[in-house]
Amino acid sequence: MNRCERVAQNFSPSKAREAQEVLSRLVRRESVKGEVLYVGGIDVSYRGKLGIGVFVIMKYPTAEPLGCSYVAKEACVPYVPGLLAFREMEVAAPLVGAVLRSHRIDLLFVNGHGIAHPRRFGLATHVGLVFKTRTIGVARRRLVGTEVREGNRILLTHEGETVGARLGSFYVSPGWGVTLEEALEYTSTLTRKGLPEPLRLADRLGKALGAEAGNGGDCAWLMREL
Repeated sequence: MNRCERVAQNFSPSKAREAQEVLSRLVRRESVKGEVLYVGGIDVSYRGKLGIGVFVIMKYPTAEPLGCSYVAKEACVPYVPGLLAFREMEVAAPLVGAVLRSHRIDLLFVNGHGIAHPRRFGLATHVGLVFKTRTIGVARRRLVGTEVREGNRILLTHEGETVGARLGSFYVSPGWGVTLEEALEYTSTLTRKGLPEPLRLADRLGKALGAEAGNGGDCAWLMREL
């Protein structure tokens, strides 16, 4: 039995859900004050079991690209609805940790939900809690909730709580250390072509790198070509 087979066999969805319930109580939902000068975007895409994680660094609010790092790693945790964070953290966590050790990142956009999640603990919340970094979740598909129009905004409510909002074709929710109002403000400022620029570029880079990318490294060279 290889490593991936052992990981998949030992992964317990019920224990993972219990962990989300416990960890969600530790999430900081109020604002972590501080100037936002540098933002990041983390996206994980797949080629079979190979996960390609891309981390883009940009200036705020100009969206000027400053750097790019990536990692290619086999993702062994099986996909289970509502537990995608455990699969994606296999790829994302080493990359996020490496970038945060070497660069200032004031706010991180994550391709995934924040508190707009059945247990209020989506990927953006998971990343934010682990690294104590302000995060915003941005996802193309709704996981939970009902859309409710309030003035010129479309909010997302679930079990009596406002957990996010729809902006254009995607959903925004706080991850860790930001309020919904802040999440909407930062996201709106950086959205130019359908998605916030850090995530749009990270998504394009992940697709461009492909399965022949090696184990990871710097991808600024490719960023300049796109």
